[in-house]
Amino acid sequence: MKKKLLIAASLFFLQTTNAQVSGIEWQKSYGNYNANDIYMNVHGNASRNGLFFTQNYEVYPSPQYGILSKTTPAGILLWNKEFSQTNVEHATKIYDIQPTAGGYVLAGGIVPTSNNDSFAKQGRMIKVDENGNKLWTKNYPVSAGWDFISMTKVIATQDNGFLLGGIIYKSTDDSNFFILKTDADGNEQWRKTFGGSKWDFLDDIALNAEGNFYLSGRTNSIDGDVSNGGNVTSSYATWAIKVSSTGTLLWENAFDGASHDYPYVRITDTADNGCALIYMQTKNDTFGVEITKFHSNGLLHWQNDYTPYSDFWNDLNIIKSTNGQIVFGSGGIFIKGLNLNGNILWGWQNPDTTYALRNGELVQTPDNGYLFTGKNVNESKIGAIKLAPYAVLSIQEGTSSVENEVYPNPSNGNFVINSKNGKISSIKVSDVSGKIVYTETLTASKHQFNLENHLPEGVYFVEVLFENKKKETKKIIIKESR
Repeated sequence: MKKKLLIAASLFFLQTTNAQVSGIEWQKSYGNYNANDIYMNVHGNASRNGLFFTQNYEVYPSPQYGILSKTTPAGILLWNKEFSQTNVEHATKIYDIQPTAGGYVLAGGIVPTSNNDSFAKQGRMIKVDENGNKLWTKNYPVSAGWDFISMTKVIATQDNGFLLGGIIYKSTDDSNFFILKTDADGNEQWRKTFGGSKWDFLDDIALNAEGNFYLSGRTNSIDGDVSNGGNVTSSYATWAIKVSSTGTLLWENAFDGASHDYPYVRITDTADNGCALIYMQTKNDTFGVEITKFHSNGLLHWQNDYTPYSDFWNDLNIIKSTNGQIVFGSGGIFIKGLNLNGNILWGWQNPDTTYALRNGELVQTPDNGYLFTGKNVNESKIGAIKLAPYAVLSIQEGTSSVENEVYPNPSNGNFVINSKNGKISSIKVSDVSGKIVYTETLTASKHQFNLENHLPEGVYFVEVLFENKKKETKKIIIKESR
């Protein structure tokens, strides 16, 4: 035990990195360790009066243990709390954190430390107060007929309880999505599994305003609950599921998307009670960021590829902002905001990729800024990057393609569309929330339309439909004449 405490003391040396990049309010590094000896899966949650993040500390052959840390709103480390088993043959792993009344709950599992085993026989949820003191612990044995369990997600539910999510395994090369519902005190109410006879990996869970749950991950099953797996051309399908507040499967959709080599399919609910999934996909041996949006009833809304490609973009996160936008980003490298139709409203990109963060989270902070947490790839430390609110409020100007132009832009409301890619059959204008505010049907390669008397100043999006059924969206800005 003495050896472990000495290691823990050296772990939390705090290093501050002075931010030089525009838009970064602060960035911090925490820890001082050998990356080959430690595993970090950092989940940060910016709430109330500071940043809380969890991690797993695994220095072999010493016992593994989970750690909860708290910082000030400016990222200054205040304290660390260690959660370990009394029996040194087992360890408590912590994967996720969720604010709740009177403190926080932590999701994880109890893992044997012998033979460097990373599979748990029991799931675990711990509730702590605002100072990290343990209030209660609940354990959840693996279901009958299964061998191992991994609880990596926890969210609060509308009845003040919690939904835990993860993966349940068999030793015979089989896994399923796994969710478990508890009351406010962590008492189990029900549990469900979803999947087929092969590998089904749950990556994320979300709650919508109706009280239903969205699940996302990857599958290579073509049976059981996976109805469309046989029509997927890649080795693993991206899989989205919607379940009711009582765990009933409402709909599911397996489709070509995420590459298994670059895992984690993240999901968020959206302002229209639908959901949006983000994942890394491969096209022609290059990596791309793709988002798929579903309506609440499971029908496809849109699927967009957001380029450019970058090797740093394989740790993607997606959230719903307080004003209902779809916000996505990766590891302090970039962040973008979308309306419900998938149009880019704003964005920020970090020109300095030396501070890229992996295996972490993206959260919105109480001041309407954004916070990235994760493992600093180059420094081998825990990292956090805080974006100031002003960094993400400016609209990025769009650029027109060579073939099709909308001009002048900005204008007082009079615009011209000039197509060199065939005749235009219709135009549809929407505001930043996705609401359609103007439509027009036509048959022309060049067309002038006047919004001056229809719409106030602001940013809008023109969706152009061509006679060949292709679509293109352009961002326009209306400004009053001076």
